[in-house]
Amino acid sequence: MKNLNQKVKVTGEITAKFHDQKTLTEKQKIENKNLVAKCDKMVEEYKFTKFDSYVNKFRKFFNRRLKKTKLEFMLAVRDYMFNNYHFGKLVNVDVHKNVICNAGFNALTRLLTGDTTYTGEINKALFGTGTTGSASASDTTLETETYRNDIASATASSNIAYLTAFLTEAEYPPSGSVTITEFGNAIDGTGTVDTGQLWSYLKGLSWAKDTSTAIVVSCKYTFASV
Repeated sequence: MKNLNQKVKVTGEITAKFHDQKTLTEKQKIENKNLVAKCDKMVEEYKFTKFDSYVNKFRKFFNRRLKKTKLEFMLAVRDYMFNNYHFGKLVNVDVHKNVICNAGFNALTRLLTGDTTYTGEINKALFGTGTTGSASASDTTLETETYRNDIASATASSNIAYLTAFLTEAEYPPSGSVTITEFGNAIDGTGTVDTGQLWSYLKGLSWAKDTSTAIVVSCKYTFASV
């Protein structure tokens, strides 16, 4: 019995890849612009259409099964955009370990007992500019969240969850530049800042983002008995 594993460890690794969108051809830039407009139209029309008829209209675009929820639809649109978007030359890669937060664990343990208050699905990527202190497991929000969007893809294999988020060159900031110093993932977040259950948190970043740079953020969460 001395060798019995009694604990579960969760580790998070974040890999950010920076792409120079100035290296795209004019055709690729136009295709990106049209793709974003198409996805924006899907989301806008969804607000005023019955779910079944609307999903059937756009089902050919999506490579994931859709449930009858707004959350699933929004993630499917983001997934479609990511898989069809043109990314320019890779110019930088930044890798970090991040903190797994108690708020996220709380959402998962509730599900284990049949409490469906939360879905347990990580659906939002969070970006911020806070610089005070370091990330802590007790944090429930970013220090200064300035932008969020939907997760673009999510898969699981052998106790590992893989998620991808991205920022297009024109998405954030809409003009000028910003230094992103915080990143996180949230369970059941809405479009409003600081909503959802904070799953992971990373501070002390120096991600330079302007209107010529696209960023793809890969998130890897490994669950292991120790």
